[in-house]
Amino acid sequence: MGLLQDLYDDEDAGLDQTVRLRSVQAALQPGRVAARGWTAAYASRAAAGVSGDLAEVVVAPDGRTASLTLGDVMGKGTPAGLLAANLLGALDALARENPAVAVEGAESAVRARFERASAFATLFHARVRLSDGAVEFVDAGHGFAAIGHADGRTERIASVDLPIGLQPRGFARLPRHVDLGPGDVLVCASDGILELPDATFDTLTDLAARLVAVPTLTDGLAAFMASAPERVDDDLTLVALRRDHGPAGPTTPNGPERPRTEHTTMTLRSLVFTTARTGRLDQAGLLRLLELERARNADLGITGVLALDDVNVFGIVEGPAEVVRDRVREVAADPANVDVQIVLDDPIDRRAFPDWSMAFRTDDPAILALPGFADLFDPERVPSPAVTATRSGALLEWFLRTPPGQLSTRRSAAPVRERILEAAIEVLRDVGPARASLAAVADRAGLSEDEVAKHYQTVPVLLAATLATWLDRVIAPFAPMARTDGTVAYLRRLVVAFAEDPALDRLIISSLAPAADPGEPAGEAFLVSYRAFREGIRASLEHDVEVGREPRTMDPYKGAQQLLALFDGLRIQNLFDPEPDVAATFARAAERLRTGWSEPYSS
Repeated sequence: MGLLQDLYDDEDAGLDQTVRLRSVQAALQPGRVAARGWTAAYASRAAAGVSGDLAEVVVAPDGRTASLTLGDVMGKGTPAGLLAANLLGALDALARENPAVAVEGAESAVRARFERASAFATLFHARVRLSDGAVEFVDAGHGFAAIGHADGRTERIASVDLPIGLQPRGFARLPRHVDLGPGDVLVCASDGILELPDATFDTLTDLAARLVAVPTLTDGLAAFMASAPERVDDDLTLVALRRDHGPAGPTTPNGPERPRTEHTTMTLRSLVFTTARTGRLDQAGLLRLLELERARNADLGITGVLALDDVNVFGIVEGPAEVVRDRVREVAADPANVDVQIVLDDPIDRRAFPDWSMAFRTDDPAILALPGFADLFDPERVPSPAVTATRSGALLEWFLRTPPGQLSTRRSAAPVRERILEAAIEVLRDVGPARASLAAVADRAGLSEDEVAKHYQTVPVLLAATLATWLDRVIAPFAPMARTDGTVAYLRRLVVAFAEDPALDRLIISSLAPAADPGEPAGEAFLVSYRAFREGIRASLEHDVEVGREPRTMDPYKGAQQLLALFDGLRIQNLFDPEPDVAATFARAAERLRTGWSEPYSS
């Protein structure tokens, strides 16, 4: 990283700085992937001499995994190129970590530099297990990755996280999973692909389909780039990874190992997860859960066990890979669950459990006799040797033998905070911010008031943290719309989302007074959050101008001010005088703003 630091420090380097940065970027470009059964390719074209895109495909030193990275820093030329190289260097320093941890760590490392530059970056970062094609990835506001399957199917991977530099501090990145079968191709592009003539998102999925059939990926990407205009308005970068039809296996610095055929032939997976619930289920709730989950899992062909001890949950899910992962994603998406951790994700050749069952502590004979109930907490139970011989079974026995209090204390403070914030949202929906108290939140969270106060000393501090969490939950799922459909369409959808949960806007209004008080610490948190949102809207409008969605006469900064005045004012008005169709009202008013944007601003 020494050369990068020299480049940042040498503000007057001019052309020399550009030349040096080009040499850095050339060194960082993906090289040949030396892994049996896999090939990779890369192509790039810069709009301004130095690209603001970053791309990398690297095989781990042990030869068992490869990482694929593609990112796009806002802007073009040397400033964007510097930030791109810095972000890629931060990711390289965390190469041993899983994608979610690596992206979070890299974001922390570069956040100050990005904030000084008022910049953000979209990023796709994946780790591929070379033995069986299992892919774990994080998509931070990127949305330009696709898979071409050997059977002719294609799928585009949508983004669900915010870009680097816009994700609120303390919010975890969402790890996601896909599988690459023999002949499948994973291709990722920068958003410059949409600058090509007549390009749509289908351009990316069409490319993925073509790369499945081409003799070499390099030729396939070269042909695509040859069809693009020689001069492009935005940086265009492509990186692709293909699992070939031949045997795949780990590669070491000394050459390929003998392939582990048991990994390449598996169609089943065993996935073990743990979580904590925000509150305890009563007996009726447990029985409802047993009935619903047993029927659902039987339909999906899932076997395994769900064990609940106090608020601690341990699950083993066996079945087809994508079905298993979808079920665990549903667990992670449930707001009643916090700190969902995947502790094991193994290919298996046979199931350890004949069906799906559920276990919790009870001595009720009627419950003990229920179909699907397993009395795993019986102190006289003799574990099955066939089950304990598996890795998942051994973990289950550990969970069953560990007292609930120890399980809880092994968890970090973060799940407790999440539990408190979830309870605060529920209290605010019930009684509003004026009557919310630490005692009410503690009661809803099943904690003592002292424990809540340990994390959030005052009600204003708790409400500020709750607001940040709540806003992110509402906004994050729609963030990709800003890039794919435009800023106005994105804000229109947010107007609807806020109208569906008016308690959030009541909390925002109550936060305005602390935000206006220079001596109130909680007010500063609200201001930081609001400014970050406004900056995101400004950057989104700038992108709209670049892609021709909005006129070049529009000033993105002033446009953001005007749109947010409409966005905020309409929501506040809607609290007191609800509109039957608030989205249509926003759209009509925004269209009038857009008409004005077509005229030059007067100074």
